[in-house]
Amino acid sequence: MLGLVFAAWVLLRPKPDTLALGTSLSRDGVGLLLSGCLTNRYPLPVDLAECFWECEDDQAHVTNNSAAGHPIAQWTGVTNYRAPIPPTGPFNPALHTETLLPAGVAAISFRIPDNTRRARLFILYRYRSDFVGTVAAKVLPVLSLVRWPKTVRWLDRHGFLGYYTVVYEGKWISNKPPGANSRHVSRGRFGGLGVAAVAQAGRWAAPHD
Repeated sequence: MLGLVFAAWVLLRPKPDTLALGTSLSRDGVGLLLSGCLTNRYPLPVDLAECFWECEDDQAHVTNNSAAGHPIAQWTGVTNYRAPIPPTGPFNPALHTETLLPAGVAAISFRIPDNTRRARLFILYRYRSDFVGTVAAKVLPVLSLVRWPKTVRWLDRHGFLGYYTVVYEGKWISNKPPGANSRHVSRGRFGGLGVAAVAQAGRWAAPHD
């Protein structure tokens, strides 16, 4: 009975409102750009581990750049942003990944295929868990759990290793005819973001391939 109560608490306990994401599609003199603007609404720093795009053309063929190599710093900091330090020893997420401090804003821009019909962003990020997760991280025998990777991933996803690890799947945004920009503001758990801020994202961030 206690096990069922604990499982229900893990699955149903509220997660904090962490990030607001806005995305836009636009064209410049070279081609099509997918841009994102991210705001940290959490009272603690959020570590941005990775971001990649996914596109679909008129034939419903889906491509993405998830397998491509990514620079250590993908985002362009606008405010309250901490750039990563290249790792020279053991990996430390708080130092070796891009970090958005509370109320921080960062932008990103990707150059994507011209035949894109719609596109979206995926973001992998981490933030410190609550009191229970922090205590659990100190008592769980993490090193002995490496033989059960699924268990480790479950613990990580639910904050029992000291951090929540989240993969955010952005909303699809449609590509309008040339000359007309398309914008989307993600809502729900990621909250909303002003359209003016979304429009600025392409100006802040140099496009990646």
